[in-house]
Amino acid sequence: MIIWLASYPRSGNTLIRLLVSQALGLRTYSQYNDRNDLGADPDVAATVGHVSYEGKWSAFYKQARAGDDLHLVKTHDYPRDEEKAIYVLRDGRSSIVSYRHYIESFGGQAVSLAQTILGAVPFGGWSDHVKAWRPLQRPNTLFLKYEDIVANREGAIAEIARFLGLEVAGSAVSQFDELHAKEPNFFRSGSNTRNIEEFDESHLALFRMFHGKTMASYGYDRGADDLIQADVLLPAIETMRAGLLEMSGYHNIIRQKEELTGNLRNSNKLLADATAVAEHLRKERAEKDNTHAAKLREKDK
Repeated sequence: MIIWLASYPRSGNTLIRLLVSQALGLRTYSQYNDRNDLGADPDVAATVGHVSYEGKWSAFYKQARAGDDLHLVKTHDYPRDEEKAIYVLRDGRSSIVSYRHYIESFGGQAVSLAQTILGAVPFGGWSDHVKAWRPLQRPNTLFLKYEDIVANREGAIAEIARFLGLEVAGSAVSQFDELHAKEPNFFRSGSNTRNIEEFDESHLALFRMFHGKTMASYGYDRGADDLIQADVLLPAIETMRAGLLEMSGYHNIIRQKEELTGNLRNSNKLLADATAVAEHLRKERAEKDNTHAAKLREKDK
């Protein structure tokens, strides 16, 4: 069976995997196999409890879901089934800043804060992800906040153990400092305050426009009153405009890729058609040659 460890990127998923490994002795998988970050360092993978699956994801998913053995699987995708899940939520401002740094460090892409706020990045926007999972309404789902986990790791482990029907077997003392020393780009400070400090007023206003309602729905401070002052709103609109242009550029890249793929398909079809025509002409020419040769043989008799 599968139990999802779900979250928007950079929201505490790896922290959950670390605590589950330490306190419950469980190994966890990732839908993406994490070859470029956790999976790239055997020591880090062992500390976090990460194991890789063999073969294609689709085959692993089918097998793991059908079997009786427990498979805890990290995902940042939208829900694909009704299996049990542990959903981790973090203050959207902090997740977005941390995710932006992750994309630049591991994805090899330069992305702006506005672009990340608007969701013009892999896995989309923060609010859209939360709304897709509906962790407070979704059946068989344990909802945890990153901030609560950091404040009380033992309490979080107890909740997870009850949800999984297991006993706590070990210590839930975090090895975050050790991991940060090994992989500082992946395991950043973990501090919400430090992340949020990267927002200026215009970005905060832009964030409130797109994510303020979701923040309030899950008990987070919106960061300001609903009424945004004009001197902040105008820069926010300009930031949004720039972000939308970046978003347009991002989608243009996707569209160009799709066009190239379509052109390749068309080229392959044209090649196949040309090959078929050539084969037809070859057979027609062979038949004519055979007929001509037969006539010559008849004439020589």
